[in-house]
Amino acid sequence: MAKKIRPYWQVDAKWLSAVALMFCLALTLPVAALYGATSPTTGRTVIAHLLAGLTSKEGLDSEADVASLRTRVHANGSEMFSVCGVSVTLTVHDVDTLTARELRLKVFGAFADRLYEVGPGAAASQCRDDAGVTKAERDARFVRPFTRKGHEAIGRVLLVLGGVDAVLLGLVVLFSRRFGRLVSPGLVLTLVGLPGLLFGAFAASSSEPQAMARAGEEAGSLAALGSAAGFVVPLVIHDFVWPYLATLLTGVVLLVIALIGTVIWRVRRTRPAPAADPGGTAETASPTPGAAQPAAVTTSAEPDPPVSVAPGPPPA
Repeated sequence: MAKKIRPYWQVDAKWLSAVALMFCLALTLPVAALYGATSPTTGRTVIAHLLAGLTSKEGLDSEADVASLRTRVHANGSEMFSVCGVSVTLTVHDVDTLTARELRLKVFGAFADRLYEVGPGAAASQCRDDAGVTKAERDARFVRPFTRKGHEAIGRVLLVLGGVDAVLLGLVVLFSRRFGRLVSPGLVLTLVGLPGLLFGAFAASSSEPQAMARAGEEAGSLAALGSAAGFVVPLVIHDFVWPYLATLLTGVVLLVIALIGTVIWRVRRTRPAPAADPGGTAETASPTPGAAQPAAVTTSAEPDPPVSVAPGPPPA
């Protein structure tokens, strides 16, 4: 039976769909990582670290201002801080048990909760003077994506990209044949997920941010944004690891399943069929002891002797 040849347009459509899926996934995975990085838990953590880093010239672990704070708290029993209308009280127990980093994060943590919910503009409007509002808005530009509003906007983009990915994946499977329906998407997912290995190595070697580099007003917004990004990356790198590693693992699993299936199919196809009985002979039944046997019929190969007939009297 002749092998059925696939139309060339199906092969071209498969490769075009696979390439389109690869590019679309390359956009989807960073958006998925940002969606995780702007979640309520991570978003509030990033905001607190950024604001604390902007106000700590020597780093979050510096004891420069914390030593005098501990002295005042021990003398007065407590001390209250107000950040744009959000008040935080530090007690003797706090200054005795918390590190310098933890104290700074506690002061800005409550304001970070409010900023995440209402956004930089509404949070900065609670400052008492115009100079405070201006400074708060300038500092809050770095945390604008890490708010609930930013998180929901990223979620909508992710939903659209996920729908496009699903359509392209369906086309890749549709235009593939046999185990190619596993191999084609498996290759795409594996290639797109490879950066997860680099992100994982970076996450394993990264440490908590210390001090935010000061770019200065004359350096411009790009330099300030780069300084803030270098401060934030160690906080969100783990959110970038998991989407890529999950994609890579899914692709590898599909390829392994396709390989196992192909090997089993080839083995079963090349297995020789059992040989048929050429003579079609049947087994001869053994005679039962004591049973009457039919008489054997013998034939002689010698011809019968000729019969002689004597002549009778002549007719009258």
